Amino acid sequence: MAVQKAYIKALSAGREPLDLARGALWAAKVEMPELPVTDYIERIAALAERGLQGLSATAPLGDRVFALNALLFDDLAFKLVSEPEPEACLLDRVIDERRARPAALAMLYLSVGRLMGLPLKGFPFPGRLLIGIGEGDEGLLMDPVSGGVLLSRDDLELMLTYSVGPEQASGAMLDRLLQGSGDRYLLARVLTELQRDYAHAGALEKALEISDCLLVIRPRSASAHRERARLFERLDCHHAAHADYLRYLELAPKAVDGEKIAARMARLGRLGVTLH
Repeated sequence: MAVQKAYIKALSAGREPLDLARGALWAAKVEMPELPVTDYIERIAALAERGLQGLSATAPLGDRVFALNALLFDDLAFKLVSEPEPEACLLDRVIDERRARPAALAMLYLSVGRLMGLPLKGFPFPGRLLIGIGEGDEGLLMDPVSGGVLLSRDDLELMLTYSVGPEQASGAMLDRLLQGSGDRYLLARVLTELQRDYAHAGALEKALEISDCLLVIRPRSASAHRERARLFERLDCHHAAHADYLRYLELAPKAVDGEKIAARMARLGRLGVTLH
């Protein structure tokens, strides 16, 4: 995994339009080590070329967005997978089978759209990734999960309330989300979805490999350390779990689950003494 993680770290900055896709495909090697990454990159580029057919070189952004939506959701009929399913997180399987979990669908949308000349940016949202085009008051937000539909602020407020509840939802929270995020975060979201789906399916060793990749991208992510600790715990790797829980509490000293995590650490400590 050393070479794989090194590539993923290098690609996570997203300096080129297809770097995020390359990073996701390198992560997919956890499922198929001989995955031909270059072949799938060429297929993504071919999708963009297909989407641009019939458009002039000076076609406005609105026409390009319409063509992108028509390509992915009408012509190719990519479908959303709402339940945990590792295969629908792997970008190669998504391209082959046209079925995707939310983060993987957003990743494909962004990758193809950028090749079509669209200045797209990711916006994290509870339970999904939104795609933005343009800046400031002139910017537009789209939801790949809903077929690229444009979203108003009222739509976003309703989505946020539905996702986190009326007690937590606020205008300030929405404003923070609307600041967007860098490509490194977007790739981390795709890998987080894959890691969780592997864990849900009981493929713990694969989930652990993806967790390692996540922490290469975001080494100071408290939640990533906590999730890896849980995997170590399920694999009876008590010392490693204890170390990751400790790092979680160092990075998130005011975590709401801090007392529960401390209790788990104490239990793991006793198990370590018993085993040795």
